[in-house]
Amino acid sequence: MTVRPVTANSAGELHALVHEAARQRVAIVDYGTAHRGVGYAPPAERIELTQHGSVLEHYVRDFTVRVAAGATLGEVQEVLAGKKQFLPLEAPGKMSIGECLMHNVYGPLRTGYGALRDQVLGLNYVDGLGRDIHVGGRTVKNVAGYDVARFMVGSLGELGLVYEVTLRTFALPEQVMQARIRLDDPRVLGPRLNGLLLTVAAPAGLSLYGDAEGWVLEARYLGASTRAWPAQLKGLEEWCRQTPQAEMMSTNAEGVPQVTRSWCANSAWRDEKALVVKVVVPPARTGEVCTELKSESGVAIAALPAQGCIWVGSGADDAVALDRAVANAAGQPHLRQWHRRPSQDNDKVAPLTPQPSDLPLLRRLKSVMDPHGLFNPGRFLPAEGAMA
Repeated sequence: MTVRPVTANSAGELHALVHEAARQRVAIVDYGTAHRGVGYAPPAERIELTQHGSVLEHYVRDFTVRVAAGATLGEVQEVLAGKKQFLPLEAPGKMSIGECLMHNVYGPLRTGYGALRDQVLGLNYVDGLGRDIHVGGRTVKNVAGYDVARFMVGSLGELGLVYEVTLRTFALPEQVMQARIRLDDPRVLGPRLNGLLLTVAAPAGLSLYGDAEGWVLEARYLGASTRAWPAQLKGLEEWCRQTPQAEMMSTNAEGVPQVTRSWCANSAWRDEKALVVKVVVPPARTGEVCTELKSESGVAIAALPAQGCIWVGSGADDAVALDRAVANAAGQPHLRQWHRRPSQDNDKVAPLTPQPSDLPLLRRLKSVMDPHGLFNPGRFLPAEGAMA
């Protein structure tokens, strides 16, 4: 096995790296800090790429920021906070903007602010022929054909090496109000979820956690407490009264620094558990699936009900058993993506189930954007024909 670490901090260095990799017929791998276990195992012979960077330009009045893909989320948030702005991305501060983009990272604030795909205005990347490609820009325009900037979000780095991103920013709220609701049975969320999301009580962030004492639904409201919060909290209290086995536990106003930290704190076990898998189901089934999975011994759960996204962790070492339990609980349709599993189970547990329905289209795009199969081969597209 030959693994060569390489650091590239400019478009020119990336161009040279791609041409070198093509000549040597070796893959370029960039799995990031939190996603090394996603997808199939990397090629034994590979170049492991690392990028560094910073905020390149902050257009304060336009609520737009241009950053190097290697800049960490923590660094970018710190710069934006100085101008009372932020990115509604909830991830560890050490994670790079490029990793957030490649893996479509999001948390509870997606409920109120939309997905990362909605916040990307433009990006620059190097394709598989070493060409410098610029798509999008600082303004929102109509797009004819594929919107490549949005398409790259969640591509797991298989389509190009992104080195610069332009993002929409948002006004930093004056405070963050957190309301915690005890749910004796999270299955009540199924028929009651829309009744929360389509009313004045609709939160900017919504998450569900399962612990030894039961279930907690956390709703977050961002803004100024003197204006919207009284009406929102009154609506939330009414929702609790009308929802069986739901009880308002507490409300807590926190300072601005806490705006994107709650989700990371409550799901910190994702960095520690031996087994970690993400399951996506229809949102109305989130509570039902969480209840089924919690019956498994030693399982930790953190979920985003509005998106139907459920993170499941276990300290056991039997990925096959957990994969079977997830399949039985989630039923159809659902998607599961493994983030961590023992190497001995790699051949027994598919890293992504089911395969993308648009696999033929993705293969064609891969062949056009990365004709030599250089970039992260096999992460989500089967690696046949790679390095041709």
